[in-house]
Amino acid sequence: MKKFISYILLVLAFTLLLDVAFRLVVQRYYLNPRPFSRIEYQYKFATCNTPAEMAILGSSRASHHYNIRQIIDSLNISAFNYGTDGHSIQYQYLTLLKAIKNGNLKTVILDLAPGQMGDEYIEENMSDYYPYYWNDDSVREVVREIKGQQINLLMLSSFIQYNSKLSEIVSSSQHDNGYIPLPYSGKKAAKKTFKQNDYQINPIAKQYLKKIAYQCRIHGVSFVVCMSPLLSTRDLNYDSVINLCKDYGIKVWDMRLSITDPLLFKDASHLNERGAIQFTSKLINKLKKLNTPYT
Repeated sequence: MKKFISYILLVLAFTLLLDVAFRLVVQRYYLNPRPFSRIEYQYKFATCNTPAEMAILGSSRASHHYNIRQIIDSLNISAFNYGTDGHSIQYQYLTLLKAIKNGNLKTVILDLAPGQMGDEYIEENMSDYYPYYWNDDSVREVVREIKGQQINLLMLSSFIQYNSKLSEIVSSSQHDNGYIPLPYSGKKAAKKTFKQNDYQINPIAKQYLKKIAYQCRIHGVSFVVCMSPLLSTRDLNYDSVINLCKDYGIKVWDMRLSITDPLLFKDASHLNERGAIQFTSKLINKLKKLNTPYT
């Protein structure tokens, strides 16, 4: 029995040692990511230290639709695209906090689609925040709101905290101030018919949209929600999001039909590079009409 207990204690001690060593090695890559690494792109709420007068927030449609170089050159301002594929309104809230902390922020555009406010994005992608759980109070608050206080125990293990994230250390992601263009293929994208389901905006998502509006207001930042182009029939789920924004007094630019040529889309939900250039030109014209210090 004593040998068995000794064996168990030895295994536990060895596992703990491995866990600590693993944390020391992996954490270094996340706290000091190499330029144009996947880590730098995926965790902009922690890795971006670029002061910018304008910040683009959102998911994949933000990342691929807003040509930041075009905005910088046309408006003669500093700008950064915080859009990151597959993330919810919580992520956009965290990137806003980072943009404010970086300084000089004057305008925020949030590209908002129903998915960012639905249950799937809100509840199923929480592991994307785990690498910075112990390094950022705001990240910890976001995770605990979904997972509860018991998540603290799980995050004590680096094997759980960084589970399935190792490929990010060696992966690269080329971008221009956060913007990643999708290649033009010369082929027409197929129009998509959205199924109108029993879509409900997640209550937590509503709170984070409020938080974004509040942070912009108290820091004197102009805030606009923008719906960028879609190649699809009308999606009634967007109406729910637009009505919510109106209820909160948030300015909405519905630009879903500003680009309709199928050649300018990679797929029904995403513009290709040429489409992004045309859409950004239309956006810049609207921005010039805002009462901002740089126009």
